[in-house]
Amino acid sequence: MKRTLFFILSIFLLATNGCSINKIAVGVMDDILQNGVTAMSEESDVQLAKDAFPGNLKLLEALIKSDPENTDVLLMAAQGYGGYAIAFVEEEDPERASKLYLRGKKYALMALQQKNKSIYQSLEKPLADFENELMKAKKKDTPWLFWLAYNWISYINLNKTSVRAIGDLPKVLAIMERVIELDPGYYYGGAHLSLGAYYGSLPKMMGGDPEIAKNHFQKAMELTDHKFLLTKVYFAQFYARNVFDEELFDSLLNGVIEAPDDILPEQNLTNMIAKQRARRLLAQKEELF
Repeated sequence: MKRTLFFILSIFLLATNGCSINKIAVGVMDDILQNGVTAMSEESDVQLAKDAFPGNLKLLEALIKSDPENTDVLLMAAQGYGGYAIAFVEEEDPERASKLYLRGKKYALMALQQKNKSIYQSLEKPLADFENELMKAKKKDTPWLFWLAYNWISYINLNKTSVRAIGDLPKVLAIMERVIELDPGYYYGGAHLSLGAYYGSLPKMMGGDPEIAKNHFQKAMELTDHKFLLTKVYFAQFYARNVFDEELFDSLLNGVIEAPDDILPEQNLTNMIAKQRARRLLAQKEELF
């Protein structure tokens, strides 16, 4: 069915003449694409989702080529590439994941350029000027800012030896902090989760801070009533392990494994991946402590 849909859409786009017609075609697809994102998030078969993801990403890119100003599709692409990288690529191939995060960042930037041009342009300015402009952001800007910062900080986490990547960090952290001010619960407390992973993964000499990480993880869990299980996995991996708290490590990961599979139906896929990772981390406990 997905291949048929892709084929029909491709033929339609090739057959039409003119930018405006292509934009109409992409606009018609918006609801279908949103339903596709929902269906993917609700999928409980991890392998099925992994196999389906790349084709869906290329479909989004085909639509972006036809209408590069469609911010809904751009946002889906930014979320899609970032989600695919963290879920299925980063652990096995960090170099490839880095490239995927950069692609997600690109689409988030394209969306931000359409939605808030002043913040987009201020990214090239000194940090103080950028922060001043960022303070003008409204709650409606949260999606573009979050997915930009998410892909960006994920890239930086995989490229800590890159001077250029680390040089961007103050602006990325400023964006995440602003997202928390605007809408702390956006995407299941995603900004808190991202900052928890960042501060928990670094040694103190490089800016890491276990207590800051702990606070972010706890806030993220509270915002989701402890139902977004990946937060607990990251809490165990990036905090409990690094402060050598075996009891907390075990409690968090066993809690993930024992949680009902349908504890958060709209995020079945993420929670199934969290359960897989919890089992792997527990199996590696002797090596980690």
